[in-house]
Amino acid sequence: EPSGPALDFAHSYGKDARLVEVALQQATEVLRMRDGHLITATGPGFVAANSAVDRSNQNGDDEVTLLPEDADLSALRLRQALSGRFGVDLALIVSDTFGRAWRLGQVDLAVGAAGLEVVDDQEGGLDLGGRRLEHTRMAVADQIAAAAGLLMVKAGAVAAVIVRGLAYRRGEAKTSDLLRPACDDLFR
Repeated sequence: EPSGPALDFAHSYGKDARLVEVALQQATEVLRMRDGHLITATGPGFVAANSAVDRSNQNGDDEVTLLPEDADLSALRLRQALSGRFGVDLALIVSDTFGRAWRLGQVDLAVGAAGLEVVDDQEGGLDLGGRRLEHTRMAVADQIAAAAGLLMVKAGAVAAVIVRGLAYRRGEAKTSDLLRPACDDLFR
């Protein structure tokens, strides 16, 4: 049974105490727990509402989906299996829906990746006006995940999307390369 801050939080905001408890079990750090919102950091370092514990599209009210323990490893295994089965060298992204700070709505973000560089670091390059780029790092894996997310309708049971014709840099980067280090996070 849930107890302590989780139970108090759940009761204060009319939330399911068991869901709050599971979210806290998945958390490595609680960043905010107020006004009905629970924002946590997870084991891999993702900052998410309710530790990205998801009850949507479940068979029963007592079921939830958790983030994979190692989504990069899951992506690698899927990539190897699909590449072997179809005889093609492909990149693979495992995504999940996240809210974003300062923006309403959710988008799909990469939580696991294999076969591609997840960040295109353009620092030091030049923009169209010849000015040196100082902070330009394109989150390629997140952009691909968001584009694919448009086709993976929430209640549509579409589990995978094939993206063809996209130029990307091959590599073995990890999705942790997309995470802002806590020491650089001005809002923690």
